[in-house]
Amino acid sequence: MGQNILRYSLFEKILLRVKERPIGAPFVIGINGIDASGKTMFSKDLSSFLIGQGYCLQLVHVDNFHNPKKVRYRGDNEAENYLFRSIDFERLAGNLLDNIVEKQELDIELTLLDLNTDQYTLSRRYVVNRDSIVIVEGVFLFKKDLLDYFDFKVFLDISFSESVRRGIARNERIPAGDVEDRYSEKYLAGQKLYFRLHDPKGAADMTINNEDYLHPFEVS
Repeated sequence: MGQNILRYSLFEKILLRVKERPIGAPFVIGINGIDASGKTMFSKDLSSFLIGQGYCLQLVHVDNFHNPKKVRYRGDNEAENYLFRSIDFERLAGNLLDNIVEKQELDIELTLLDLNTDQYTLSRRYVVNRDSIVIVEGVFLFKKDLLDYFDFKVFLDISFSESVRRGIARNERIPAGDVEDRYSEKYLAGQKLYFRLHDPKGAADMTINNEDYLHPFEVS
């Protein structure tokens, strides 16, 4: 129960910002952090909390906008491939974010990439109205060219060593050394490049230390 109180206290702070939003326009929250920082779980819990407060909510996972393998692995540098080619941010912006910000309403069904088959076979419907809260979560979300889409930006902060530890736990069937090498060459190297080019922590409105997911706290 204690961990719920800590998490809900953070949700309450976000709720205060939601209540300050202009009337008649969607409120878009971005949730960012390095790999395995807890973005998906935090976003789902925040969504449930806001729905419980009576808000209409649309959750958007950046992972649903992956490019196919032929694009993701086009270059020789793993870190650059990860940052620049893994996600189709142009489609995310063009199909969803532009319409949400400009038209303030959206009802669209998209066919997206299934990572398991590398085929565009997944169907996802996104519905946003003028009273909606939109939560967008995923990697590299606070790139400079995307910042204007978000009314409130939350960065979940964990150490690189914790990211690797969680990565090993997630991939328990893969030898730990292989996971460590993959994180070093691709995921963390890509994140370091992202930090250097875009400073996502500096762009955030709220930074949460999520090293221990059961005991998160806001970083002042």
